[in-house]
Amino acid sequence: MQNSYNIFDLIYNLPNQIKAAKHLSVNIHRPKRIDYQNIVISGMGGSGIGGEILKALLVNTLPIPIITVKDYFLPAYTNKNTLFFAVSYSGNTEETMQCFTEARHRKCHLITITSGGKILEISKKNNIDYIELPKGPSSRCAIGYLFISLLLCLTRLGLIKKMDNDIDETAKVLFANRKKYNFYAQKLAPKLNAKLPLVYSTSSLFEPVAKRWQTQLNENAEVIAHSNVFPELNHNEIVGISDSYPLVPLYYLILIDQKTHTRNLLRVGYTFDIIKNRNHAKIFKKYIKVEKFFPNGKSNLARMFSLIMLGDLISYHLAHARQVIPESITAIDELKMKLDRCKFVKRR
Repeated sequence: MQNSYNIFDLIYNLPNQIKAAKHLSVNIHRPKRIDYQNIVISGMGGSGIGGEILKALLVNTLPIPIITVKDYFLPAYTNKNTLFFAVSYSGNTEETMQCFTEARHRKCHLITITSGGKILEISKKNNIDYIELPKGPSSRCAIGYLFISLLLCLTRLGLIKKMDNDIDETAKVLFANRKKYNFYAQKLAPKLNAKLPLVYSTSSLFEPVAKRWQTQLNENAEVIAHSNVFPELNHNEIVGISDSYPLVPLYYLILIDQKTHTRNLLRVGYTFDIIKNRNHAKIFKKYIKVEKFFPNGKSNLARMFSLIMLGDLISYHLAHARQVIPESITAIDELKMKLDRCKFVKRR
């Protein structure tokens, strides 16, 4: 298989990226008077997952809401009291560019996080706050830089306390466990081949982690995958997965947060008891597999990223089990080419 870059090295060196991200140049100013009503983060795909992680990490401590936008349009409440982040690793993502333009029009406090492109050019030309990231192959390989940049900005603005200890612990946990993660991923990946991965998290904290697993399986391994979260899935999806004959073999990947509400942990066991009881034993054994995954680390940040790294490695090794090139995203590239041929019309 011919690779334009080595995606394994980029995944395996995530702790190096996290350590390096602490020392990024943060070109932002702190306003004399901070009266933010909300934080809006515009970002798509690998550039957008950092906002989801940030929202889950800070929801119980930050007194103002974080809203993530994955479209061309901003919420109506986005205004001069909004702290707005345009996150685009390439600097040219059209949805983010549109939101960035609208946020400028609404006089938000703007911060851009990018490695180049139009967004960086506009930021420098118009004295807009920005963090310039090291250039690399793709946003999905830059999650350390993209996420830590958001933390650095909130720290610089005085919205959160410094999280240096948590960042250091996260890098330390990943360094200590990455050989184990890689070995485990190599063993698990062939078992996932020709199955539908269903990634479930047991807490809202791990919900974006499950989403990251899904999207990495989509892009790296070129498979359909699905994610959901307890307890919400017990109010809808449980009916579909327990009362329907599996059309394809299912592989449930359960991300266990030991610090979640105890009843969510009960729900996991009861849910799969119901699935097993509603299916013939032979059908359950043949078509349904369940695997549980536990995080490492003490801080929430370390626990989240320990599972993120494991999921990234699983997606990489599944790609090789399926004999696909994990670096290739030809469907996305083809779609962008088609869109480039169409005139972009802004809606006000």
